[in-house]
Amino acid sequence: MYKKITLAFIITILLAAMAVPALAKPPDHFSDWFAEPPLVIADCGDFTVETKDTIIYLDGTVHYDKDGNPIKMIMHWSSEGVFWNPETGKEVSMESKLFNSVDYFETGETISAGIQFKLTLPGEGTILMDVGRMVFEPYPVITFAAGQHPFYFPDEGGLEKICAFFAE
Repeated sequence: MYKKITLAFIITILLAAMAVPALAKPPDHFSDWFAEPPLVIADCGDFTVETKDTIIYLDGTVHYDKDGNPIKMIMHWSSEGVFWNPETGKEVSMESKLFNSVDYFETGETISAGIQFKLTLPGEGTILMDVGRMVFEPYPVITFAAGQHPFYFPDEGGLEKICAFFAE
């Protein structure tokens, strides 16, 4: 009889211990959007190519530890807007950039992966993509990069095609 009571007591304690993580604050989900200020994406010498009318859409989740402190935020980003030459007014619609990022609050590390920018020109196809994985610690200090990142590393090339298109 005592064995049955002891076994039942031990099972109850074990089940209660396994439920402790469930007592942590549940993740918070959010969606938002904002207008991004213009960015210079290429310095072409006599002119610049910039973004304008860019709207950023975010869907995210903040995760908490057992004490209710935020530990990380996961975000899915997308956008719409225009690349343009402010000198001539020539513009091309920006294709939606789609990427994910994870911010770790304790370390300050941010990891992003996906398409940061993509530019497709009429009659040319895709001429430039900023795509891949990057690690920042803290942002904007880059500690790792894989893929093509011509906006962060202009020496990788690709910006000359943008300058040639917008010079016309």
